[in-house]
Amino acid sequence: MRVKWSVKQGLGVGCAVLLVCLLAVVGGGTWYAVQLNKDYKAVDRSEQAMITATDSLGAFIPPREIVPAPERLELFTAVREDLTEWRANLARASGNFAAEQAAGGNGSFRRFLRVLSSGSELAPVYADFWEARNKALQKRGLGPEEYIYLYCLVFYSWLGNEPRDAEIPERISAAEAGRAINSLMVPLLGRVRERGTGSPATAASAATDILVREYHRLLENPDSYPWPAGLPATVAGSLEPFRSRLAVTYDPAVNPVELMFNSIVAARDTATE
Repeated sequence: MRVKWSVKQGLGVGCAVLLVCLLAVVGGGTWYAVQLNKDYKAVDRSEQAMITATDSLGAFIPPREIVPAPERLELFTAVREDLTEWRANLARASGNFAAEQAAGGNGSFRRFLRVLSSGSELAPVYADFWEARNKALQKRGLGPEEYIYLYCLVFYSWLGNEPRDAEIPERISAAEAGRAINSLMVPLLGRVRERGTGSPATAASAATDILVREYHRLLENPDSYPWPAGLPATVAGSLEPFRSRLAVTYDPAVNPVELMFNSIVAARDTATE
């Protein structure tokens, strides 16, 4: 499976291009270029450390009850809370960049430089966010696949946020966003059919049947994501104790960055299976 959520889409249309232009203007040997390279090397190191510590790639299977046990939900919630400051920084930088892009239509060179400047400020904030999240996942002992599963389940299927949420959502179509989520979740739900579930066999099989049915529905509808009309009531009830804590950790402006990170992890995982 190939993940189709591109880096350019994750950064926002034009952001990747502007950053390339900036490096071309200031030169690859400048302090900024060197620092940016160091930032992203640090992200990669933290990601590798997190994956090694959690030892989870290819191992996570959605639980028979669909929603993981309360102690796993607590870990996910703790990771989201750990990232409050980093998420706010990224949302602010994304907003500044979107504002400069929107005001950049007058063609002036000074305006162009302002857009470039806001883009240069955005890239290291992305790196800071990713590195902080990698460290939070490692600290809490939560693997990236379980994080992917819970992010989609909680914020889209349960709380009803739109997968296309972004600073400028009209730049991402509902179909594109749906395909991105579909490509993340199909491999995970497929493991239920192939390997059983990540919970005791004594649990009721009805929820497993729901998971398998949803898996087949996603295969037949590649633009869709899991349970777009909401989770079954019996499943949603187990999430309710976490509603107030989780709801405040979602930010539409940061959503595309979550998708881009998750797509990269999913692509690496798929390549290992």
